[in-house]
Amino acid sequence: MGALNQLYRHFDKDGDLLYVGISLSAIDRSKQHKNGSDWWQEVASITVENFASRAAAERAERRAISSERPIHNRMHADQFPVPIPDWADRSTIGRNGRVTLAARFRDTMGQTFVVAFGKAGQFLIQPRRNLSIGVDSDIVKQFQHRSREADQWYAEWFPEKVPPTDDFEI
Repeated sequence: MGALNQLYRHFDKDGDLLYVGISLSAIDRSKQHKNGSDWWQEVASITVENFASRAAAERAERRAISSERPIHNRMHADQFPVPIPDWADRSTIGRNGRVTLAARFRDTMGQTFVVAFGKAGQFLIQPRRNLSIGVDSDIVKQFQHRSREADQWYAEWFPEKVPPTDDFEI
């Protein structure tokens, strides 16, 4: 069995959320918080959720921090002010204030690459190590599907601020 990927939440006595984090061991990480965090004395309870992968735990952490607004989190706190879709691996607010959703894909040769989604079905492909990627009709259909989902999400959360393709920051 692989390592556990745990998302943990620290609450105070009133049930207010103090901190959200991820670790391979929530217990060990909580001990580190106890020794190095000035807010630790406020902790009254801890909840732990297990995830199958680190990526899934990271997505859950970003969503929890951005939507639940823990009192003492700094990381991701201003990264994304609204819940991101489950399929999005990355969300950013660029220097220009524009919001971008991005997801990882695997090409026909097994290489991973990132695609940022803009408005009106537009997307920007960012290969990892090489400058070329292998794309077939199934991958193009995935892009189109995610683009439609991104359009719906942008329209719901940012109706007047849909990012144009030329302003992507990933």
